[in-house]
This record gives sequence, structure tokens and C-alpha cells, in this order.
Amino acid sequence: MIQEEVFIIIPCYNEGQTIIKLIHEIELVLNEKNEKCTAVIVDDCSTDNTLSLLMSMKLNGNLNLKILTLQINLGHSGNISEVFFPDISSGK
Repeated sequence: MIQEEVFIIIPCYNEGQTIIKLIHEIELVLNEKNEKCTAVIVDDCSTDNTLSLLMSMKLNGNLNLKILTLQINLGHSGNISEVFFPDISSGK
């Protein structure tokens, strides 16, 4: 039987105080359910330590993290669009 994979898209902006807890909570739930998961985290030009925390989690965590760093602030819906339609949302 082929195990399906869960994809989670997490837009974030200056989430340094909360992003680690969120990732740990996601890991706990997925481990309980024995789900394979990739979290796509879209950093929307954060000015705090969000990106450095994410890079550390990517190296040391159990969750498969894909980090997309935007060059301009696109807002929540722009973050989601960038994941699915990168050529359109970035104006390429």
C-alpha cells in the first residue's frame, strides 16, 4: 500500500516567537498518526529571527521542511499563490 503524503503550507511574517512551537506541534500530531509530511514554509520578508530559526529546524528537526523566502512582502494570499503559481505571483 502506498502511503500518501500530507503537504502543509505555512505563510509566516515575523513569527520568531511562535514558529518553533508550531512546528513541534505539527510533528507531534503527524507522529501520532504516522503520517509522512512536508511543510512548505513561506517567509514573507520577516525582519526578526524567523528565517534563522527555520533554518535550524530544517537541519535538526524530524519534519521535512521546505523554506521559501520571498524577496518582497506579498501578504497572506500572495504567500499561498507563490507556492502554487510562482511565475504569476512574482510577476515573471
